[in-house]
Amino acid sequence: RKFTESKEFSFTRGEKVESTADVAYIFKSLEDEAVENSFVAITNGDNVSVFHLGMGNQTETVVDTSAILAAVDRLDADKVFFVHNHPSGMVKCSRQDILTYQKLKDRLGDKLQDGIIINTRSGKYGLFNSSGLVDDEGRIKEEKNEYPLKVYKFNKQSFNVDVIPTV
Repeated sequence: RKFTESKEFSFTRGEKVESTADVAYIFKSLEDEAVENSFVAITNGDNVSVFHLGMGNQTETVVDTSAILAAVDRLDADKVFFVHNHPSGMVKCSRQDILTYQKLKDRLGDKLQDGIIINTRSGKYGLFNSSGLVDDEGRIKEEKNEYPLKVYKFNKQSFNVDVIPTV
């Protein structure tokens, strides 16, 4: 998989990214998006990398978990945060949210933090895991200093010329 920079979103972060609250702050601009978008934020020490996984419709988006695993391996991730918005404004996780989270948890173990749902109307976010909703009262905080973040997407593949694919 190859990762290229995406210019579709403009995210900033605070001085440190250590918790789900810090990650929710990064994605605050998703509040007014009309369709669902999903991302992962991957940390390695003080470094944060953001990957756009997909854009869907008003109720869902497809998540390529193999692309996430490739990024986690390549970046030697400490923590992985799965984030998406709900254009409905609801922070209640769907059955598909839980299934996607569980699939990631099975592969990533303790690196995967609680999933984050950004509310498009109230400035709140919800946290969920494979058991369901953990907290629906998170409030996106204010930061004094902001630092721009690049957003990457998985949109290219490279093939080894010495390998002949089998059918």
